Amino acid sequence: MRAEIIAIGSEILLGQIINSNAQFLSQELALLGIDCLFHTVVGDNPDRIKAAMSIAVERSDIIITTGGLGSTSDDLSLEAIAAFFNEPLVLRQEALQDIKRYFESRQIAMPISNEKQALLPKQALIIKNLAGTAPGMFWEINKKTIISFPGVPKEMKEMWSLEVKPLLLKKSKEKLIYKELKFYGIPEALLGEKVQDLLDLESPTVAPLASGMECKLRIACKSENIEYSKKEIQRIEDIIRQRVGEFIYGENEETLESVVIKHFKEKNLSLSLAESCTGGLISKRLTDIAGSSAVFKLGLVVYSNESKINILGVKAKTLKEKGAVSEECAIEMAQNALIKGQSDYALSVTGIAGPDGGSKEKPVGTIFMALIGKTSNIIKKFNFNEMKRNDIRWRISQEALNWLRRI
Repeated sequence: MRAEIIAIGSEILLGQIINSNAQFLSQELALLGIDCLFHTVVGDNPDRIKAAMSIAVERSDIIITTGGLGSTSDDLSLEAIAAFFNEPLVLRQEALQDIKRYFESRQIAMPISNEKQALLPKQALIIKNLAGTAPGMFWEINKKTIISFPGVPKEMKEMWSLEVKPLLLKKSKEKLIYKELKFYGIPEALLGEKVQDLLDLESPTVAPLASGMECKLRIACKSENIEYSKKEIQRIEDIIRQRVGEFIYGENEETLESVVIKHFKEKNLSLSLAESCTGGLISKRLTDIAGSSAVFKLGLVVYSNESKINILGVKAKTLKEKGAVSEECAIEMAQNALIKGQSDYALSVTGIAGPDGGSKEKPVGTIFMALIGKTSNIIKKFNFNEMKRNDIRWRISQEALNWLRRI
């Protein structure tokens, strides 16, 4: 089955809001084995809504609309859709009673304009809206399925989960399942070269996705037999791991920070951090993970030379002779963080994130990172001089977390 999503709302066209509804619905349709082939955005204009419907019914089996179900004069979705099919709207008493109960539960008098929201095609199923006033509809007409939701994401998602998804499950025999493999440390182009033959497969499919200085490969299989799909996905995953497994850090919802916390927990290891140019970004990312307190012992942001000396204990002589952005400073920062945190490992980072502060010898983007452990004493130097400040800071945090993961 082929589906199409029509987002109705001039505010989307004007860029005032992001069309997050289409993203959610596309993901949900894929999991049901329904191919979403088109996204359309149209303003609050009945002629243009009907024009969009005219195109959609020619190429799609399921048309989902979002938005335009409010009580104001510019909410014209159902009126335009019904007119397209030459069907009248009728006052549905069940929908009207639900709207009245919504206002009564809040001890608010219902405006007369809200009665408009109870006007639906006679044969359409009413989709109850427990979080708002606008009901939706599930309408099968002319061998097409028309589904209309309000534009408020919270309302739409609840209506989808409670009522629409179960109805569509009955329509689709095939189910799509997938697994995402996440990579760090390999360029997207090189990853593509390593798995090029797999990208040409028709089933299972392998699709590359680039995101936030990382790479992903999504392996997907659509079948009526879930166990068959799982075995096929595992078969392809095994091939990928044989070729580029060293760069795979996680799967699906995992992040570099969550993987670091998981591995440190499994090995009963603890960690301390001393950050300068990242301003606590690495610490934040780690402590965003629930349960990180079992691993994370200390996080110090020592941004100035004074704080490096007075709080962390870096030697003034080191800063004077070698500078804050130096291998020697990074090592002392990590060594002292290890002692102060009484942890198994300590990582430090110091550098120049820009846009100012660089020199010929140490341009913007020069970073030193040290990792100290009971059996480790490693220093790395990075040069990110082609990047902007925030990109440099994020890249440093990525490199730090990946380094921790790999040890």
